[in-house]
Amino acid sequence: MAISKEQSCKAHDTGAVSELMVRAYLTSLGFDTFSPDKLHTRVDFIYVKSGIPIRVQVKTSTYSVSGKYQYEQCRLQKKGYKGQIDPVIGYSESDVDEVWIVGTHLWCFPIDVVSGKPSLFLTSNNPSPVLVRRTYDPNEFIVVVGSPDRKYRDRLAYSDEGFIPPTLGKKSLP
Repeated sequence: MAISKEQSCKAHDTGAVSELMVRAYLTSLGFDTFSPDKLHTRVDFIYVKSGIPIRVQVKTSTYSVSGKYQYEQCRLQKKGYKGQIDPVIGYSESDVDEVWIVGTHLWCFPIDVVSGKPSLFLTSNNPSPVLVRRTYDPNEFIVVVGSPDRKYRDRLAYSDEGFIPPTLGKKSLP
């Protein structure tokens, strides 16, 4: 199935908002963020941590339903023309240093965890999801905790005052 221009614009807008949310979060912690010089790059922005530039890619999670269960995931491959999968699988150390995901929670995965993966499993309401190919625990990478009824990605929608700097979750910074 081909992606319509309207779907493409919506996805771009969603991605731009997610990127701004992560940048605002890092700024609220005192980090400066910088945009890359190139327009077409796999790096969304850069921040400096302990004098080291960190290249960041921001993704937005999606939800799917299988039977009576809902699953949250993040695709790391792009679907392009007529739904074809991009031959470049995910991201590698030569692309970025961290992949931040905006969804139910705010996650920050180091590149060594996501490198070469086509997608990441994040959450499910299934009490015993199949964990055959998963070599990571997504809960270890939660930076800000959300909930099913107050997802991190929706925080602008339920805030009367715009963006509210989040309270820290399990970690102060990845």
